[in-house]
Amino acid sequence: MNKILSIDGGGARGIIPAVILNHIFNDTGKYPTEIFDVMAGTSTGGIIALGLSIGVPTKDLVDLYLFKSEKIFEDSFWDNLTDVSHLFGAKYNNTNLGKIAEGYFKDFTLKDIHDKHEGKKIFMVPSFTLNPSKTEKKENFRPVVYNSCYIKHKDEKLKDIALRTSAAPTYLPIVEKEFIDGGVAINHPALSALSFAVSENISSKSKYRYDAPTHKGLGWDIKKTKILSLGCGTANGTFVDKKNVDSGDWGLWQWRSHIADLMIESNVQCSEYYVRQLLPKDHYLRLQPDFSTDMCPSELKDVKIVLDIKNVDTLEILRDFASDFYEKNKSEIMRIIEED
Repeated sequence: MNKILSIDGGGARGIIPAVILNHIFNDTGKYPTEIFDVMAGTSTGGIIALGLSIGVPTKDLVDLYLFKSEKIFEDSFWDNLTDVSHLFGAKYNNTNLGKIAEGYFKDFTLKDIHDKHEGKKIFMVPSFTLNPSKTEKKENFRPVVYNSCYIKHKDEKLKDIALRTSAAPTYLPIVEKEFIDGGVAINHPALSALSFAVSENISSKSKYRYDAPTHKGLGWDIKKTKILSLGCGTANGTFVDKKNVDSGDWGLWQWRSHIADLMIESNVQCSEYYVRQLLPKDHYLRLQPDFSTDMCPSELKDVKIVLDIKNVDTLEILRDFASDFYEKNKSEIMRIIEED
């Protein structure tokens, strides 16, 4: 049985999938790369996936959120002043995130990752490009999914991909005048990973897989494919109450507070729908902790947990909640990762 790990975006809430992966390691004695064949992550999930590609201990991935979030989301009076309280500039700069990424990933490229795993383990990380054309030809902006088994991505550096996948609009600046957070299109990367895994498409261009340059995908049998999909938690609050719709004749003013949620939640729900349609029920496990349930700590319950959590106490509560959630779902998790 082939296995895929998918990790959502979610900013500092990435501590939730990191904790789950750490528990899996502690309970099985197996690092995620020993369990999964394809590992896909977006934004914060992309950073986790890249960490797995170089063997960062799962406990260290948890600690990244506990002890580095405050640095990543560091703000300053001068920054607020120059961008008029974020009206004309991103909420944070990416300097500290860049330093952290460089500390972990050095100058490793996707070719290095391919070689390290002898092509047997594949890592996928989406970003989104605002100007995809490399010529004067005009092209619409679109997602780009970095793939460690693609020849065309061989020179891409992990530290650059980490910044590109996590450049959330309004939170962090556009990277290299081109890239923004992959979550605007593929925040739930399970469908992207599954499409690549089962694709049998052949191209006339020899730029795809090292072992089969014209093959766009792996050609897996979908009936022999399983996915563990890790979300970063939800309060199920991305809805519009009917009593607040009024006539429904909405313009920019009425939509302003919903656009960001619509952009992210729509692609999450689409990915979830299609993966569930394609895979047998017992071949897919989606773990998305719900902050509105009774098991949720009172400090988190029914609260919209922001992406830029900096408070260590809150992060520790999230860590403990993720541990409880893991224990509650442990039997289902083990069924997915252990059964062939």
